[in-house]
Amino acid sequence: METSQDTDESIQPNQNERTMSTNPAATHDQDGLFLAANPIAIEQRNELPPGTASYSAWVTDRNNGKQVNDTRIWLEGLVKDKSKMFQWKVFPWGKDIPLPQEEIEKLLDEGKFDEFDKLRKPGGWFSLILDQAGYEEVSKKKEWIAHIEPTRGSVEMSPVPGSDHGDLYALRSRKVEWGDWEKQQNAIKDLVQASRYEGSNLDDMKDYVYEKNSGQGVIVYLIDHGVEVDVVDEHGEKVFPGFDDPTDDRAIVRTDSFNNASPRRDHRADHSPTGHGTKVASKILGHWGTAKGVILVPVQTERDQQGDLAQGMEAAWRDFMFRRRTLKKPDLRAVVVMSRGVGPDNAPGYTRDDAFKAFAGRDYIDPVSKLTDYGIPIVLASGNYGNQDKRDIIDMIPAVMEGENFPVINVGAATLEGKAWPLTQGQGTQDGTQLTIYAVGVDVQVHDHNDGKETIDSGTSFAAPAVAGIIATHMNYEPWDKSKNVKDRVKEIKRWLRTPESSWERVKNSNPDKPNMQVNMIWNGADKAAHEKVGGATSNPPAPPPKPVDEGRTFVVGLEQVVEPHCTTTSPWLPNDPPDTTCTQNFYYRHFFYGLQNHVKEADSLCHSKVDDWSQTNLGKESGPKWFDAPSWPGGEWKRTLWGEEYTYKNNGQNAGALFKGDRRIDCWGDLKQHDPKSNEWCVNNLKKNSGSSMKRRRLVTCKW
Repeated sequence: METSQDTDESIQPNQNERTMSTNPAATHDQDGLFLAANPIAIEQRNELPPGTASYSAWVTDRNNGKQVNDTRIWLEGLVKDKSKMFQWKVFPWGKDIPLPQEEIEKLLDEGKFDEFDKLRKPGGWFSLILDQAGYEEVSKKKEWIAHIEPTRGSVEMSPVPGSDHGDLYALRSRKVEWGDWEKQQNAIKDLVQASRYEGSNLDDMKDYVYEKNSGQGVIVYLIDHGVEVDVVDEHGEKVFPGFDDPTDDRAIVRTDSFNNASPRRDHRADHSPTGHGTKVASKILGHWGTAKGVILVPVQTERDQQGDLAQGMEAAWRDFMFRRRTLKKPDLRAVVVMSRGVGPDNAPGYTRDDAFKAFAGRDYIDPVSKLTDYGIPIVLASGNYGNQDKRDIIDMIPAVMEGENFPVINVGAATLEGKAWPLTQGQGTQDGTQLTIYAVGVDVQVHDHNDGKETIDSGTSFAAPAVAGIIATHMNYEPWDKSKNVKDRVKEIKRWLRTPESSWERVKNSNPDKPNMQVNMIWNGADKAAHEKVGGATSNPPAPPPKPVDEGRTFVVGLEQVVEPHCTTTSPWLPNDPPDTTCTQNFYYRHFFYGLQNHVKEADSLCHSKVDDWSQTNLGKESGPKWFDAPSWPGGEWKRTLWGEEYTYKNNGQNAGALFKGDRRIDCWGDLKQHDPKSNEWCVNNLKKNSGSSMKRRRLVTCKW
């Protein structure tokens, strides 16, 4: 989720986009659906000129085309970099303007997508690079500019008046019969908890039991900074189904701002530094997700534009309309999930009233209205600042805007056993804090944007997609009141989530300080009969795995630093002056590998490796003298012959990696930060100012078995 403080009258310096996790990559597509990508690496942005800042501005009258055009020309004369200035557009219908239903249906039925897209109106501009004088001039132009505020980057977190949608947008009742169960054997524990029925013992359960269709045909729009759709797990298998054709990116939606930043950017990549979008997606479908059959549609938003999250909702609605008409499926089903929001880092954020007054909040009113008026539920992470003073309640946009006519579903994080995570905002499901439901969000297994093994993370970011997946699962069957249509249907789904059909309290009275608080956690509906049908529960815990045999072998990856003098002699200016010699030190690095039998003492082998040294040329002298004490992981893959057998060491650059012998995996460990200089071994140490050299070595990674 994300964060920012905003008022109508003043600039607030702490507006930031926030993810709701705790751990710190085309062709310009006008319709967000039909053009294929041209994957090229992300471009680097230049620093802003001194004395300037980036701003976002909202137009006063979006329906006055001449005034908007005059405003654009005027702003282009004020900004310091016109190439960065970008106008965003929105469809004008929502809370106050009726949806032109017949006109839209006619255009889409006739395939006139460009004409449909032209119905969008300008909302304002991102990335206005202004100095202080320019900012003050724009601020005074109230007849053209309704509001201006700083643009902040990612930090890594009622029915439409006058329109009657009727049955056209109501989901058709059950197409298939509920109750065809499958199981994922030896599933991760947070999945097991999601399918655990009331009265069962989590310790006795090891499988995730789920309904076979599991969201089949339902679209889940994930609004984030992208998903690494081609990432593979430790076995080389793709994490996300449905993205097999690398030339076809029609299943990836981008906002205008994302495309404007670089139309040649890789659409199939996660542009969050921590792989946040990929982690969230992994909790929706695939090996780590609650819904195995859904269609994942990443909605890529621009990291440097906090307002682009609202544009992501607009883009999701736009794509839904296209798909619904081109596929000729008036009963197309969808869920939107977003684990980001707008609010501050270290201070109480918005109240609900403040959020609706703030321009940062107003941007969400129309897109939320359009989505919910098509019966599309919006699932949000509640926030991770519950341990800060006065922030146990939800206070970030758009989650804080939750209410009768803004029926978003806010999800909090719970521990595996079922207690509210202290960092969760909106704690309690029954005490008026705007929280709807809980899911496991503490120490959950997720897959990030790097190939290889999964990782562990915590946050409401990962509780929200688990709930979105279970909602999508039930959309094939409509267990809630099927007479409800459009926005009322979303409200009914939200109400249903709190009933025993979809959630239950794993731990009674888990917080003595809040006796009225209930931690109702999501449940996918797999009852006792379902578990018994697939053998998903066992009365006795499984026997512990046999203790591995200690084979007495050790494999080590180390780092070597060589220092040599580099001297340059220049001729004197005057005939009788001596030559001028200047000496500097060059630092060179390489990795080395060795293996030990019977775990013999390692210190004796650092300078006399049992395995041939291997040099990595791209380390080089440019790494600098301090790199030896603060190195990075040795990313790469190397085949070695150890004790007459073939082994492969693999490292993704994120952790200590692993050693493989065929399919067998041997985990490795190391600690780059807690390094004792006394453990360094000097192999050569006769460096002088203009002669000699030094060489020292240290261990980075150890693998024992």
